[in-house]
Amino acid sequence: MAVTRSEKEEAEGEVGIVAYVEEDLGAFKDEAKESNNEILLEIATELFNKYHHNPIFLDVVAALFSSKKTAKEWESCRDKVLETLGDASKTNPFYLKLSNYEQLPSNIQMCARFCSLFSKDYTFNKTDLIHLWASQQEDLLSTAATKSVGDEYFEELLKEGYFFEIIQEGTGDILGYKMHYLVNEFLKEIAKPEFCLVDESIGEINAGSILNLSFIVDSSWKAPSWMLNAKNLKSLLFLPRKNYEDFVEVLKLDEIFTSLTCLRALDLVAMNCETLPSSLVKLKDLRYLRLGISLGRLSESVTRLENLKILDLRHSSIMVLPSDFHINLKHLRHLYVGSRLIDMPSEISELKSLNTLDEFIVGKNNGLDTLGCLKLVGKLTVRFEKKNKHHEVLKDNNSITDLSLIWSPSYGGQTTGDNRHHFLQPPTSLESLAIRGWKEERFSNFPILEKLVSLCIEDCNNCKNLPNLSGLPYLRSLQLWDLKALEYVENGDDNNEHDASASYFPYLKYLTLANLQELKGWSSRKKEKEISLNCLQLRIKGCPKMMSMPQVPNLESLEAHNIHKTLLKFLSTYSSSSPPQPITKVQNLEIVSVVELDSTISFMEIKGCEKLNLGDDNMVKVWEGLKSLQTLKLIGISNLASLENSLMALEKLEVLSLHSFYELKTLPEWIGKLTKLQRLAIRNFPYLIALPESLGDLSALEEFQIQCCPLLKQIPDSVTRLNSLQLKI
Repeated sequence: MAVTRSEKEEAEGEVGIVAYVEEDLGAFKDEAKESNNEILLEIATELFNKYHHNPIFLDVVAALFSSKKTAKEWESCRDKVLETLGDASKTNPFYLKLSNYEQLPSNIQMCARFCSLFSKDYTFNKTDLIHLWASQQEDLLSTAATKSVGDEYFEELLKEGYFFEIIQEGTGDILGYKMHYLVNEFLKEIAKPEFCLVDESIGEINAGSILNLSFIVDSSWKAPSWMLNAKNLKSLLFLPRKNYEDFVEVLKLDEIFTSLTCLRALDLVAMNCETLPSSLVKLKDLRYLRLGISLGRLSESVTRLENLKILDLRHSSIMVLPSDFHINLKHLRHLYVGSRLIDMPSEISELKSLNTLDEFIVGKNNGLDTLGCLKLVGKLTVRFEKKNKHHEVLKDNNSITDLSLIWSPSYGGQTTGDNRHHFLQPPTSLESLAIRGWKEERFSNFPILEKLVSLCIEDCNNCKNLPNLSGLPYLRSLQLWDLKALEYVENGDDNNEHDASASYFPYLKYLTLANLQELKGWSSRKKEKEISLNCLQLRIKGCPKMMSMPQVPNLESLEAHNIHKTLLKFLSTYSSSSPPQPITKVQNLEIVSVVELDSTISFMEIKGCEKLNLGDDNMVKVWEGLKSLQTLKLIGISNLASLENSLMALEKLEVLSLHSFYELKTLPEWIGKLTKLQRLAIRNFPYLIALPESLGDLSALEEFQIQCCPLLKQIPDSVTRLNSLQLKI
């Protein structure tokens, strides 16, 4: 048995630190350009070496570095960190964030302090936050300012690490934002006394000094006695502790409205608003109002708020807006009605100041021509309850960037087959488009949308021909759901031949194909092995007839449910070389219900799937179908103990690599049952203290690598029986 030491390990243990930084400080690397990774890693290692005993400091540092793009910015940020923090044992980490905060313009500082009204685990919406800012700053209430200046402030705070995005897996969509815990604590401290978040009972406070107040409420909440003394209050928010389903009864709403007449922003999303008192009209300065659960009809007291500019009904139960809705609300600029509304008021076009309307209904009271009279911007949903003409009313509105088109079940009945139903013409500047419930077999007159980055088509049961998707050069996310008649993604005359000299979907990162029962393949005319996608995340569900698709060599995440074994094998290799090579970049893997699974896959790598139970019933079936697997790499899998029964099915396994198991203290004894194993590698096990004696049973083992296992002090005596073994430590 020979024992050797790798060259990297000789460099004063640097590999252990680098590996730890690579795995646990991803925020240092995620924003890095590939050419600068080496520089970033060097800086990250330097800071980790200095502050690795203080996780709080590392969290603060990681938040700061997450927004840096270039090597120059990283080096400048490192110098700032070292200068400000100095000795971590003697410095408050808030000082680092304070130095960052003091460099912001005063108006952006005010917006940052507003975030102190949210609890540390609260997920907020970008538009909602900007509207709250706008309710207090008149310069943000103009049409251009609310869109551009508010966005500018938000992006600046996001860049500086005050909050971070919550990303939807599989689509890349932003679900919302949260604040880092330390940022939340910091802002609550510096925002006092004008801003106050009440999460628990805090006793009597100086109510007269509070200008902006929020309560985290649940069913046990009661209004504190000092609340009515906050006469100067400008913002009052009641936010739910857990979700929007538990609404709180407030017995003193009438007293609150009568006493707090300076309010400009009122958020009742967590409150039962079924009996809004008439005293609401006393809030003459109210600019922002968000309602919780309520009766089906909007209260008259709301329609009399003449200075109201932002009204959010999405969490209410309102189904009908009064016919005189427009008379007093002439200054309304942002109206969110949600999806429960039956129809729009007949005079909705009289709201001349309206810039935002989340959903417009083509129904009894209004047609598409009314929509053309409104000067809307941003995001819009159009719901068709009845047939209508004027299909080009939005064509020239380049202020609409996100459009959803929904045809209700009552619209138009069955397909006509003669394409008399023309598709609504969206503006060519559109960036996001969602289509649901279209009744025809094809999308007639579908425009060229060169700026489109996100497309979702769902629940179009008669659809057989999709628009020319390869004509969307900047498409980043594509979702196809519940298209029962679709056989090919590219099919028919609507799809032009792809120029072989041009990149094929060069920016596509997220692809979802779900519940496409008749889908046979990607293209009816092209050989799929000749084209490839740059897709990073792929979800295929309920496509049992699909046998192949374009190559996806850069795939990082695969979620496959109810697919055929042939497709699974196809996805596991790419054919850019001969013979086909295995995909080695997959970090997240979920495979459920593979039809006729009897795969000949020889290589598999699973990385970063912390929540994936590789030993559950579904995965056991997968392992049983991978009897030809020869190489398995598991990186960052926490539940290794559950793999015993699963891995016993891998009769031909020759190479097993285990990397970055941060909680494991000992390898299980069943490792010794992998009798055909020739190479075994374990790396970055910070708490590993023992190896099993069963390692001596691996008679075919030729190489055993051990790296970055600082607590492992000895090798089992049984290993000495393996005369051909080369041990690398």
